[in-house]
Amino acid sequence: LHYFPLRLEVNSRADEWWANLEPQEKDTWDHLKTAFTIEWPVPRMTAIPVQVKRDRLRNDHLTEDLALSVAESGEYGFVTWGKRVRRLARDVSDTTNLLLPDVIQQQIPPAFSDLLATVNNWDDFETTITSLAYSTIANAFEREHERTLTRQLLQLPPRQYGMYSAGPP
Repeated sequence: LHYFPLRLEVNSRADEWWANLEPQEKDTWDHLKTAFTIEWPVPRMTAIPVQVKRDRLRNDHLTEDLALSVAESGEYGFVTWGKRVRRLARDVSDTTNLLLPDVIQQQIPPAFSDLLATVNNWDDFETTITSLAYSTIANAFEREHERTLTRQLLQLPPRQYGMYSAGPP
């Protein structure tokens, strides 16, 4: 207790607080703890409304960059995202899986949603997402890129090459 004031930054709010404490407020650790808690109470957690949680769930989209990223912990981005979405679904008490189809159809890239075609509840969702191999995800995105490129090429007008045409005359 004697060394406590030596740990305070000089002229800081805590240093001033210590200087203004009554002697009986700093004679024991219990008294000091009580005085400290009065000065710096623990912030209370405010409950987040269910609608805000639903909005968070509906707005949490999986992008290719996120899916293929790797966290410092070594966990793949798609795994982190899947766990987070499952937690949000649990927080909004979606026990009947009403929000699940929207997540699969609207918040996941098409390449990825094919991998979740058989999922019909949140537990299956999390299990399926977390058990996918990185190569499966990367290959699914590559196939999607190829399909997109093919669609774009098919929409281009035929090119003229000298006197020969790539299309009908």
